Amino acid sequence: SHAGKPIAQLLIAKNATVTLTHSRTHHLSEITKKADILVVAIGRGHFVTKDFVKEGAVVIDVGMNRDENGKLIGDVKFDEVSEIASLITPVPRANLSSLQAEFEEIECDTSISFMVKQR
Repeated sequence: SHAGKPIAQLLIAKNATVTLTHSRTHHLSEITKKADILVVAIGRGHFVTKDFVKEGAVVIDVGMNRDENGKLIGDVKFDEVSEIASLITPVPRANLSSLQAEFEEIECDTSISFMVKQR
């Protein structure tokens, strides 16, 4: 993934435990619900619902898709997930360079899951 792997490397450098997954990972929601930080770059609009997210998790949506009306949407169903996430990035606001700046500040001892696009 263009976004997932670089972000994973940044977080590994900060001593985070990183799990990389994709849309065809078996029992995907069971894995992602364990993450304190969930980074989503799967390439499918509104793929991630609250069923994928642990309450209180930080959700970073790097996806950029268009819905049937041409509106820009993320990979995460923002309205639904924002009810349980402690923090969530809106689309189209998040981008790799802004996330990199944020991760420079992180001292990590946490579990992080990535959902990346299956090729």
